[in-house]
Amino acid sequence: MEKAVAQPRSEEGDWLLNETIQALLKVDPHNVGILPSLVYLLENTATSEHLQIWAEILGRLDPGNPIAINTLLRLLRNKEDPYSQRQAATSLATIDPGNLSALMALINLLQNSDNESIRLTAAQDLALVGKNNPAVLAALIRVVGTNAEGEILRAVVKTLAQIGPNNREVAQALLGLLLEKPEDRVRQDAAQALIKIVPRKLLPTVVHQLQELCAQAQGENSGDHWQIFWYCAQQMTYADFYQAWHQTPLAVSGTSIPGKSSKQRSFFRYSLAQTLQGENAPLNGCQVIWIDTSQFLSLDNPSVDIYDQMLDQNCPEFDGAIPDNLSKLRFYWHQLQRKQGHPLLLLFEQLSPSPLGLEQLWQQLATFHGPIAILGVTPAPKTVVLPYFQLRESQTTAGEIVAWLQNCLTST
Repeated sequence: MEKAVAQPRSEEGDWLLNETIQALLKVDPHNVGILPSLVYLLENTATSEHLQIWAEILGRLDPGNPIAINTLLRLLRNKEDPYSQRQAATSLATIDPGNLSALMALINLLQNSDNESIRLTAAQDLALVGKNNPAVLAALIRVVGTNAEGEILRAVVKTLAQIGPNNREVAQALLGLLLEKPEDRVRQDAAQALIKIVPRKLLPTVVHQLQELCAQAQGENSGDHWQIFWYCAQQMTYADFYQAWHQTPLAVSGTSIPGKSSKQRSFFRYSLAQTLQGENAPLNGCQVIWIDTSQFLSLDNPSVDIYDQMLDQNCPEFDGAIPDNLSKLRFYWHQLQRKQGHPLLLLFEQLSPSPLGLEQLWQQLATFHGPIAILGVTPAPKTVVLPYFQLRESQTTAGEIVAWLQNCLTST
């Protein structure tokens, strides 16, 4: 080996020599016997397309080797060949982590290169070598704030997801990108990245700023936003999520929950429903039918109000007349379970202290067949036999509620 490197070589000879080095490393990746040959090659070869490869190998075998670092720095200054410059920068950052010259070269290529392929690979390389580096994070955040090409923007977002965990500035940049309504694939990547890196303290901000966008989104585009809300709901208490959404504390007195429409009054409807209905949902395809008791016009006979909310959630109309009493409503509920091809769960939300009329309703609903459950802010009345979950304002988490719903289905 040493004799071979000392002989005059043609371009073809360099290729053969490189193949020999690679073959030796396959047999023994830690072969320090080739160190003298690599040092000789780097010190005595002015130009070769293999210099960057040899320098990186030397740096891996002998970390901090000054000859390897100086060779890569020399290649780094060759701005006429951006491909070689990027390769040299990546190799240098690999064998000398945190090397400022290498990182700045990659950042410069990402921000200023006219070649889209160079910019794309520079973004990907920074994911490997730029972790916990403020300069790299700042540069990537700047790219997110520009009108970068779709694929480059996706690469930058994925890089931030890898090197920016629990970073407030990164999370705010991704949130800002989502608010700009980017193209579908960028939005999907940004949503996944935000879920991966958002600091816990920033969750209320994410919920508050995205809630209007989520309400406006239509069709499949809203799915990515619901994933973010579901993640936030899993990490936050019931009351914290509610307050972040409405910017007002959860009502625990006789006042009803504020909201723009019946579909937005319940914490669960807008934070859990989309996830619970998905193919990979924790309730295995069960349709949760949410009934907001604060919308009842009459507690003496809320049958029509319940039916109306069921229709609002895509339940089919009753074959007969409108079920205007609990006997007809019970028949409709039983018929619905027989006809639907998936399990159903009727979930009543009682988000203010229970008046006497509701306690009577709970007793009557106990005669219905099939899964029926109640969420309430007060302890379960002694007369209630239906599954009942008390929402504890400062403690309840979405995970507890999902586990409870799963138990409601399996125990029915």
